[in-house]
Amino acid sequence: LSWLAAKDFYGNWTDSFGNTVCVYSTDAFKTELVASLSKPPRPDIRLQLRKMDNGQGWFCGKAVLSSIGEEIGELTWTFPNGKVSVWRRKDDDAGDREGGEAIGLQA
Repeated sequence: LSWLAAKDFYGNWTDSFGNTVCVYSTDAFKTELVASLSKPPRPDIRLQLRKMDNGQGWFCGKAVLSSIGEEIGELTWTFPNGKVSVWRRKDDDAGDREGGEAIGLQA
């Protein structure tokens, strides 16, 4: 999972908790990723998406990226309490990872 680059997360996703997830960078000059989770009428949740200090994986909020589906179209995140969130890339976003919008996760 360490081979994933920040650009692989950009775009729009849906997660297994019913959230729409949008992943984007908050800084034009360095990679500072945010996953914004939307599920009206609840206010949006914004989580930091970052590479692990040892470079061997990724965190989104408190969750750890635990597996990847085919062609990075599905991401599985595991929380410390054992809960799992599965993100699936939205069809309209397939192949467009340069735009700067993308992923989501529930804390």
